[in-house]
Amino acid sequence: MAQKKKKNQKKAPTGSKKRSGGSKKGLATASSRYRIPLVIVVAIVAVIVLLSFSDRFSDWRTEKAREADSEKIASIIDELPPPVVDTMKPEVTPPTLPTDMIAIVIDDMGQGLQSINDLIEINSQVTVSVLPYLSHSAEVAELANSSGLEVLLHVPMEPHDMKRHNPGDGILHTTMTVDEMRSVLAGDLAEVPYITGMNNHMGSKFTEDQTGMKTVMEVAGKHGLYFLDSKTTNASVAVAIAKSMGVRNASRNIFLDNKRDEEYINGQLSQLIRIAKKRGYAIAIGHPYPETIAVLARVLPSIEERGVRVVSLSELVK
Repeated sequence: MAQKKKKNQKKAPTGSKKRSGGSKKGLATASSRYRIPLVIVVAIVAVIVLLSFSDRFSDWRTEKAREADSEKIASIIDELPPPVVDTMKPEVTPPTLPTDMIAIVIDDMGQGLQSINDLIEINSQVTVSVLPYLSHSAEVAELANSSGLEVLLHVPMEPHDMKRHNPGDGILHTTMTVDEMRSVLAGDLAEVPYITGMNNHMGSKFTEDQTGMKTVMEVAGKHGLYFLDSKTTNASVAVAIAKSMGVRNASRNIFLDNKRDEEYINGQLSQLIRIAKKRGYAIAIGHPYPETIAVLARVLPSIEERGVRVVSLSELVK
């Protein structure tokens, strides 16, 4: 019995060794069980850390690149030549039109077409006054109007010397009754279209007649027309009667071509300009002579350089 116990006692360590070995085996199994998840966690942490450092590194590189670009731009700017200083340019004001004005009326129009075509080619605001009952009266008025030129009716009126001066058809006589004057004047008006006013053709005797001029102004006022006194006599009552009857009116200052000479006409035109500069405006009457048209064609295109401008007569009547 005692020997059996000894044997048992001897075996006991062996048994304890087995238990000890089993415990190690259990720990190893547990260690291997948690190893994989731990590795995953470490890997995830490592990835996060790397990403964080990668973003910081990327930001650092971007900032460095910006600094480098800024330095390059600064060096380029430093190498550029200094900017040219643009001095202030004075303001250019458009040229203003002269305030002094002249009107040029060409009388006795209607005999032919050459004169009106020549005047149109000058391209200036001359005013044409057309006689009634001529072969081209209506056509001249039509051409003038379509070209922007103002048209007057050149009313034939009785002069003092009928033997030497014949005004033509449609004449007003001082011996007529008022009704006869109205009738003749109505016929004259029908001959020339597009008119804005009237002026007298000859009429040194008629424009001195109170009754005759009152009749003319009555008709002018009825048709909304103004009257230009050609001043063929210093005793004319035309302007005084026009003012008393409320009819717009004006009076001629000079004749351009009492002499059909270009030098004379040019001198008269210079005189017209002097009057305009003194009074602010002036009115001239000329005729469709070749000499007159030649001077106008030469002078009018640049007349504003002499301090005046050509306007239609209606701009100067009052």
